[in-house]
Amino acid sequence: AAMEIVSVHGVCLELDAEGWLKLLGSEGVFDPGIAASLRQRGADLDEILDLAQAPLRSRGRRGYRLQRVDVEAYGAGMPQVDVAFALTDVDVSPGNSVLPTAGFNPPSERYWRLLRNGARRHSLEGDYRSFLWSLPRFSPS
Repeated sequence: AAMEIVSVHGVCLELDAEGWLKLLGSEGVFDPGIAASLRQRGADLDEILDLAQAPLRSRGRRGYRLQRVDVEAYGAGMPQVDVAFALTDVDVSPGNSVLPTAGFNPPSERYWRLLRNGARRHSLEGDYRSFLWSLPRFSPS
């Protein structure tokens, strides 16, 4: 079966090693101990990104991981991006088949608001903003 191409919109940010460690820690990709260890020994950016891309199944955990993505910039004066990553909650095998980790994980209410407001602020396409509005949100009970 062919893999379905998914169109995702977003904003590309340039982060240094410390910026990545903060982001990956806040999103649960790295637990505090791993992030502290990488920080303490001065891990370089390539090592941090490689570790964050490890398949979730190999780490024995749920949550997010980094996935390298192709970027097609839209909007006037947008620079071409060489390498970009997105946070995903699925594993993609070497044969490009998607391996679901545990079903759909809806964003928290807080994260959903960040996505929605960021999409509006950065003028992402209207259809994508409507899609974001339609997402279910996780609210702890």
